[in-house]
Amino acid sequence: MLGNNSNRLAQSVERIASGIRINRGADDAAGLAISESLRSDIRALRQAVRNGNDGIALINTAEGALNEQSAILIRLRELSAQASTGTVGSTERQTLQLEFSALRNEIDRIANTTEFNGQKLIEGSLASTVSSTEHVLVQIGLDSSSDSQINLNKSIDLSAITSSGLGIEALSITSAATALTTLDSINTAISTIT
Repeated sequence: MLGNNSNRLAQSVERIASGIRINRGADDAAGLAISESLRSDIRALRQAVRNGNDGIALINTAEGALNEQSAILIRLRELSAQASTGTVGSTERQTLQLEFSALRNEIDRIANTTEFNGQKLIEGSLASTVSSTEHVLVQIGLDSSSDSQINLNKSIDLSAITSSGLGIEALSITSAATALTTLDSINTAISTIT
């Protein structure tokens, strides 16, 4: 009797200390199996939440870079419009071309340095490593079904958002005629990333 009371006391102390009603299979085998399954699901769902947050952060990083590139393209359009008018001389156009070239280089710098967890996002390498059967997937559920995954390829365009990818790498605004042609190309580039 004293031994039973001592065992029950030890069991109660163990439960109180662990905060868990079932500490081993002898306490309740079926309950332990259910409990362990639920614990596993909880841990997996917590990781799914972290995965979802990482996916959001990846998209936010890409979006920030694209916003900067969009602002640069708008400035390039402004410079092209300014250089296309007949009231601007060749010296002024050369100065405008210097700014134009520097901004075009900035588009490439942004593309080449925008990364998330070491993976470049918008300079094209992510798109080239993702085949039609592979996707940038964020696992947000407990199984491999499409309901448990977010395909980021459907959310963001992973193609190269560089001066060459946008078709503006060789553009010039050194004459009114080339500035007009450049203006059309810049408008196309803007529509690509907005």
